[in-house]
Amino acid sequence: MKKYMKMSYMAPISLAAAMAGFILTLKAQNIPFRLLHSFFEASMVGGLADWFAVVALFRHPFNIPIPHTSIIKKNRGRITDGIIDMLENQWLTKDALQNKVERFDFASEIAKIIVRHENIKLIDDFAFGVINDFLEKMKADNEFTEVRRAVKNHSKMINFKEPVNAFINDNFVDISSKARQMILNEAEGLLNSDEAVEFIAVEIPKILKSYIEKFPNSEVIMAAVNFGEMSGMLNYNSISREICRGASAEILNAKDDVNHIISQKIESALRGITNEMLNGQELNSNISQIINSSVDKINFSDLIDNIWQKLSPKVRINISDAIIDYGNRLKQDDELKNNFNVWAKDKVLVIIEEKHSEISNIVRENIAKINDDELTNQIEEKVGEDLQYIRLNGALVGGLVGVLIFIIKNFLI
Repeated sequence: MKKYMKMSYMAPISLAAAMAGFILTLKAQNIPFRLLHSFFEASMVGGLADWFAVVALFRHPFNIPIPHTSIIKKNRGRITDGIIDMLENQWLTKDALQNKVERFDFASEIAKIIVRHENIKLIDDFAFGVINDFLEKMKADNEFTEVRRAVKNHSKMINFKEPVNAFINDNFVDISSKARQMILNEAEGLLNSDEAVEFIAVEIPKILKSYIEKFPNSEVIMAAVNFGEMSGMLNYNSISREICRGASAEILNAKDDVNHIISQKIESALRGITNEMLNGQELNSNISQIINSSVDKINFSDLIDNIWQKLSPKVRINISDAIIDYGNRLKQDDELKNNFNVWAKDKVLVIIEEKHSEISNIVRENIAKINDDELTNQIEEKVGEDLQYIRLNGALVGGLVGVLIFIIKNFLI
């Protein structure tokens, strides 16, 4: 731009010098000065002609609307069409772009970008930010209506019977063992409690008297029982405690022996309950109801926060590691490189095929945004230096031609 500004002064100065020389040598009599006069005269004419030609490209000389001047403004439509035609049909044709894409090694270039230290952090921050923004948008829906609806709808379409059946059958031994231990632990704890002793102590006399009534001469036996109660020989609390102690000992044995009768009974009962549940018609419905009820109670926003707080440091590390690993593999793994290039080229070629005509639209739209004066100034700025040289050369060549004419007229004819 600075160089152009210098040239924009040199051309007028050369023209002014030619005019001044023409005037100063106008009445010259001797041969040398007449020769100079011819030089300045022809130089002035050549400079003026070239000045007019250059100015006519961009504007009206002296703002006078002379025909065939301000050519760029008048013909901007044709110039735009010419630029578009040149780009679309000569320089950036479909074939040229497609050939360039076919030869381009996308994988190697992408790998170079990925493994650069500064780009790793940039990509990492970008990926982490995308995930974080996505989660924030999810949390913006406080009710998570769509999530809840999607889970509920999906639960209705799932056949839980087969996976649940397979899971229980594959893990029944472990499940039944844990269930048996839990049941026996609860039973042992209950039998060792004061509440159980008191309950059994209250129930023993009721059972005993109901049992005695079934025998003949029950009055005699009942009298003996009453005597035992009155004399303290029948201490129901002690009897109850012994019953609980004995039952607790058996429970303890069953916990350590899977073949114990109690263990066998529990396992048989669990098997029956499991089979009944798995073969029942309500399994899918019941599980769906459980899922629906659970989904309604979940606070998804807090759940996302808790999970993200725990996972985010690991996610960031994993993203960086994955980026570096993928970049290195993309450089070294020929199969991966080839697959990536095939995928990338296919995508780019589809875009070229579908969007090639957009080149003309983009160029036309951008040129349309520029007014006539700005367009003229931009073109003049780009080629103005060469045009100023044309003016300067016009004055110089014109002067030399004037000298040649003078020599021919005065010395050769």
